[in-house]
Amino acid sequence: MSATLGGLLKDYRLQYNISQLEVALALGWKETSRLSRIEQGKIFKPTRELLERIMDAMRLKEEEKNQLLYIGNYLPTREEIVKIQKIMSPIIEKIPYPVAVFDFSWRTMINNQVLYKLFKVNISQQKYIHTLNPNIIEIVFDLRFMLNVDLKKEYKKSRRQFLHNMLVQFLFEQRSRRKEKWFLDLIKKMMPNPIFLVAWQEAIKLNFSIDSMDIPVKAVFDVENSTKITLYLFTIIFNIDHRFNAQFYMPADRATFDYFHKEKYKY
Repeated sequence: MSATLGGLLKDYRLQYNISQLEVALALGWKETSRLSRIEQGKIFKPTRELLERIMDAMRLKEEEKNQLLYIGNYLPTREEIVKIQKIMSPIIEKIPYPVAVFDFSWRTMINNQVLYKLFKVNISQQKYIHTLNPNIIEIVFDLRFMLNVDLKKEYKKSRRQFLHNMLVQFLFEQRSRRKEKWFLDLIKKMMPNPIFLVAWQEAIKLNFSIDSMDIPVKAVFDVENSTKITLYLFTIIFNIDHRFNAQFYMPADRATFDYFHKEKYKY
């Protein structure tokens, strides 16, 4: 299957034995040159409205449409985000460990209450995340975020390394999207943040290496209980729409397992 928007569009058209002329006529076009330029990549990224019309004319399935939107780097709309929130919310709330749902740009779609409790996210902040979907980069590098405030000396080093690794991974995943407006706007917005700036200056010099493919480990210190929680992070991409994925925080040791099975995390 082709790895470009135009190539994948052509693959689907040929798979369903539809001619360029049939598609053009369904769209009210008198000739096929415009569709041909899209398939050849001469029109690199048509507007989402035009792509939707082409996909409807070809009568593509939902999964096929979503794959085109993913290959073309089209951010999910608010309507699509709300749909994912409604589907995923009851599912992730059944999981006894933190879970977060993102899109491919790392915007936060929804988190379960276990994650919110772990990171002391209040109702107002939850509403902000749920409705405005900030990028996870904005959240984890926020100077007010609990993991960036009043850290012990030995913890600061591991926190800095985690942020560095996270940014390296982000840059790797977005390597084909670094000219997208949302990416440029995000980096510009983050530059005044001193923690981000240091991590950026280091990460931008590096290529994603095999060492970066180790399972990410996140450490959280619960001040109230004087407990260190250590978690493995696993990401699963949604089959029906590759623009979305879920990140699971799983206990990395017995102490962390016991921590989440205390009464405070039971419902």
